[in-house]
Amino acid sequence: MFTGVIAMVDRVDSRLPYFALVVGMIAISTSAILIRLSNSDPLVIGSYRQSFATLLFVPFLFKDRGGELLSIPRSKIMEMAITGILLGGHFGFFISSVKATSIAASVLLGTCHVVYVAIIGWLILGERLNQRAV
Repeated sequence: MFTGVIAMVDRVDSRLPYFALVVGMIAISTSAILIRLSNSDPLVIGSYRQSFATLLFVPFLFKDRGGELLSIPRSKIMEMAITGILLGGHFGFFISSVKATSIAASVLLGTCHVVYVAIIGWLILGERLNQRAV
């Protein structure tokens, strides 16, 4: 009797990552179009985007890792705060570029950051790229 229920739960659980992947792809793929259609200022859009994502993920963070949050060193908290500020800057610039230029040009420039980082790492830090990195 319970074997069928357990098999059904396992089957549903195995599909959940694929469902999340599809939802994420749709959300990311339509974000630039929805940004262009909005009449709000770019920083307001970015703030709402960050706020809604925080509200969505914080309950899971507290549920799964709530005890670990109290033991995070102050230096790590500063790193996370700086990273959050930089991510906010990224969204501000990206959303401003969607408003200022075509969606295709904005998305192309925004998603080529991996190439920029590789070139800057090579020029400034002397890092070498192997075949796997390329």
